[in-house]
Amino acid sequence: GEIYVRNHPYSNNEIVDKVEQLGGEVEIPTISEWPSHTTATSKLDNSIKQADLMYKIIESFIPRGSRNGAVLPMMADYLRTIRFFVLNRVNNRIISGYLKKLSKPVEGFVRGTDEHSIYHTWDKAEPYIIKWFGEAALSVGKSVSWIEEGCHGIINVMPFTCMPGTMVTATSKRIREKYKVPWLNLAFDGLEQGTTETRLEAFMYQAKLYAQNQQKS
Repeated sequence: GEIYVRNHPYSNNEIVDKVEQLGGEVEIPTISEWPSHTTATSKLDNSIKQADLMYKIIESFIPRGSRNGAVLPMMADYLRTIRFFVLNRVNNRIISGYLKKLSKPVEGFVRGTDEHSIYHTWDKAEPYIIKWFGEAALSVGKSVSWIEEGCHGIINVMPFTCMPGTMVTATSKRIREKYKVPWLNLAFDGLEQGTTETRLEAFMYQAKLYAQNQQKS
């Protein structure tokens, strides 16, 4: 779901507690998923700039008037790209080290502590949505990945009228049809909604039936 809503209990009406009270076990994507996503999209953007730079450099040697004026600013982009990649490698090492330290105490108590790369999440999203398309791609890719790893239901939480959340809601129909997994889309607007409890109870019942069927098969 939407990154802030899924991680802020007050914003999602304590959805995690409610699921656990109904007998469920909840897993939420890490917040580090978002900086990993933005870093990867920046790498894509920079690679495009580099390709454009090489084209401009080659083009500048062709005598069609003065084209060199466009090269110097793009050289600055190239140098910024080099700096970006260096800092990105350092940043990834630091984040990876902290994740290993934080996950070690809970190994064996949760379903899994191995975090897939952002490119794995993108690839899982690609059949349904443009794979680097913001939060929607993250929610779709992570959901598909977890379904294939054995989770028994997906709850997509989002702010009311959230565009990425609406895209995930629309995409979820195709995922449900393919995997036959329970899926619940919940939009929050800051007000208590009487139907949420009923929908959540129905979802948990479906998730338990799905889990039982998975064990039999």
